[in-house]
Amino acid sequence: MTNNRSYKEVTKKNLFLLSRGLCEFCEKPIMFVRESETGTTYQNICEVAHISALNKTAARYDPDIPLESLNEIDNLMILCPNCHKKIDKMPTSFSTDYLKHKKEIFESETISQAVTLLNKTEIGGHKDYINGKKLINFFSQDDEEIDSRTSIDDLKHMEDSSNADFYQKTLLLIEKLNDLALDSRSALLMMSKQNDNYMLSDTYWYSAINEEQMHKIIEPLRVNNFIDFDEWYEGEQSTNYATLTDHWEYLVSFFSTNNVDLSELIIQRDYTVFDEE
Repeated sequence: MTNNRSYKEVTKKNLFLLSRGLCEFCEKPIMFVRESETGTTYQNICEVAHISALNKTAARYDPDIPLESLNEIDNLMILCPNCHKKIDKMPTSFSTDYLKHKKEIFESETISQAVTLLNKTEIGGHKDYINGKKLINFFSQDDEEIDSRTSIDDLKHMEDSSNADFYQKTLLLIEKLNDLALDSRSALLMMSKQNDNYMLSDTYWYSAINEEQMHKIIEPLRVNNFIDFDEWYEGEQSTNYATLTDHWEYLVSFFSTNNVDLSELIIQRDYTVFDEE
């Protein structure tokens, strides 16, 4: 007897959301928007596939699994027609455990991307600086070409000053904070606290998070030029240390000099801490 392919509406909606419009197996687009003279149409080639089969003669059928759970989201994947045929024709190559792992990795990435997007807009939002005069005055201590008439926009486009490139890259770091997920900003806050080198050590981070988390949390700090941890991989000591880049360390020194709580900038992204009182 053929079992009924009846899915709850919430199950279908969640499946489509988790798929991101991609096949969960080959990760190619399966949902499309078409523009024509008659208007916009939405098309898809997606299919709902069962990990453990509905029918006794189908791939990966398991009599020990309750029938009522076969149409639940944990047993379903969104696939393109080619991948659907592929996994059902070769059940020994694509076992239940293999497909569940594939589904878990793919959908975890979907959730991670959603969390990253939320982190960019939540946790204090983003308050831009009005004039940035405190920061400008701090720069002027090291460059006589910067004076009270200099603005943030002037610094961004300054070409004549010998230190112009340094200031521009320093200002860029402030803007890059908007692209960091909360976990990465939290790690940066810990690493930026003065006189606490342990938070810059590989020993701490390798014990605190796994390799996959390291890539998601710490790697963005290196790519965006907040920290340099090449020595972690080059050193032969039992404990190796990352370093703050010159540009980020300069900003950290600004906070120290002005007695500003680092979390105001890094976690809350309140850039008004750079403004004149």
